[in-house]
Amino acid sequence: MSLMKTDTVNATTIEQVLISGDLNRLTAEQRNIYYKSVCDSLGLNPLTRPFDYIVLNGKLTLYARKDCTDQLRSLRGISIRIVSRESIEGVMVVTAQATDKIGRIDESTGAVSVQGLRGEALANALMKAETKAKRRATLSICGLGFTDESEVESIPNARIGEPRGADRILAHQDPAMPMNYKHAVVETVQPQPKALEAATKAEPAPAAAASPEQPRDGDSGVMVIDIGDIEEHRGKNGAVWKIVAMNGEVFACMDDLLVSDISDAKSNDRPVRVEWQKRGTKRVILSAREVAE
Repeated sequence: MSLMKTDTVNATTIEQVLISGDLNRLTAEQRNIYYKSVCDSLGLNPLTRPFDYIVLNGKLTLYARKDCTDQLRSLRGISIRIVSRESIEGVMVVTAQATDKIGRIDESTGAVSVQGLRGEALANALMKAETKAKRRATLSICGLGFTDESEVESIPNARIGEPRGADRILAHQDPAMPMNYKHAVVETVQPQPKALEAATKAEPAPAAAASPEQPRDGDSGVMVIDIGDIEEHRGKNGAVWKIVAMNGEVFACMDDLLVSDISDAKSNDRPVRVEWQKRGTKRVILSAREVAE
């Protein structure tokens, strides 16, 4: 993997990235080269976004999404079985055993608090514990130390999202490579004011229903929403999507990959955890992921 391919970086920066795992000092293009090289080394398709970015202890790094563990199980012939489920002081602990195609075995646990939960909330927590165990076992048997997507929301002070604004990975054919080989490049998505205005225009809420404190420009937040509707609006610079939650919250999204994830969650009747930022009078989605089962 050559981080020198597109930009010259000093030895201190390279050391910080490769030794400490902090990607924050790389440019968008250098990060993209690193991202793709990690995918290539594992045989993963970078176009499916097997990894996403997270800030942990002030360091920008990658965490494994559902697509990562799913692809690893398929590529390496890994089978998973649940070997135990037990409740310990209000915590459900599930142990999963992973076996690869050459017979190697590894185990990992997934733990979720179920204290005070009942009905559907309890059922979701039990499924989440099983999901954690399966994904952690997959990463463990592959010898990978990535944080799994199902663990992210329980990490204190962790911040999910794409670094340095709205960088996104697009695909193009590199003529120097075989036709079946895709090379990912980064395009910085610029705001599209007119299309954004159209995408997030909604009927004004009654004065009585208005919040006394509305977020200001530059404010950001994270919330879990159920998707009610997704509308595409075309501007001269491209598409912007209007995302309407079941509770009436309205957001804008300028990234077709994020919209695809949101649409999948809607099809699966599952909520989405979105990170947004206030731009002008609109809330723009920076990251989105389906809430783990």
